[in-house]
Amino acid sequence: MDDIEDFIYRANSKFFSKRKNIFNPLQYLNVKVFGCVRLESDGRFAHLTNDVEAVTLWYGQKHHFSFPYLKDPRLLRTGYIATPTVEPKEQKDFFVKNYEINRGLVIIYCNGSRMYGFIYFPEDAKFKSESLLTNLELIHKFNKYFLHETEADIQRMMAQDFNLKKNKGNLFTEDDKNNPLFRSNQNVNSFFQSISRLTPREEECLQLFQQGYSAQASAAILGISRRTVEHHINHIKEKYKCYSKWELLNK
Repeated sequence: MDDIEDFIYRANSKFFSKRKNIFNPLQYLNVKVFGCVRLESDGRFAHLTNDVEAVTLWYGQKHHFSFPYLKDPRLLRTGYIATPTVEPKEQKDFFVKNYEINRGLVIIYCNGSRMYGFIYFPEDAKFKSESLLTNLELIHKFNKYFLHETEADIQRMMAQDFNLKKNKGNLFTEDDKNNPLFRSNQNVNSFFQSISRLTPREEECLQLFQQGYSAQASAAILGISRRTVEHHINHIKEKYKCYSKWELLNK
């Protein structure tokens, strides 16, 4: 094993042996493989999963070098997208045959120097990951639950001596203007500017509020203070002329 394989395998083997029951709710969402990533712009990194073997192999085969969402969080925006397990096709076929995983649903909560990413692969590799979108509300709730339950585990993994920025080199800061989850995508930026009264930060706070996150939880995801989140929510209320923040649920 190289450094990243050893890092992923050791941390997840220990985690899974003690906390495997935390993944039980995924059976009701028909999810086969799940992963949660926390990544900082300085390269500190954690990845917890319910399939230690498949994810360790994925890193060992260097697929994280081409995976577009393991990059400097300052390049990314909050959102979700369907994506293949790996490229090229023959390597993708290997994962389909041996692990029955094909396309996944990637969800990113990102602001400033911190990113939380979640990836879900359906139980049946023949199903398109888009089928998971029917359970998107429940998936957001599981993300919130998982972060709450594993905060200490993530912190322990982040504290270990591994740095993804050093591992990926220049690829860590390589931009992708054609990808809709990158802040540099001009089409997405122009779209938001044309329809929104809100700043990008306010958009992120509103999205998290609508997904059921408290100000404290939103602050942890975005890497800002609870007071700053509340300040943004109050500004949003003023812009939409809402008397209560609960009116924002329909905005």
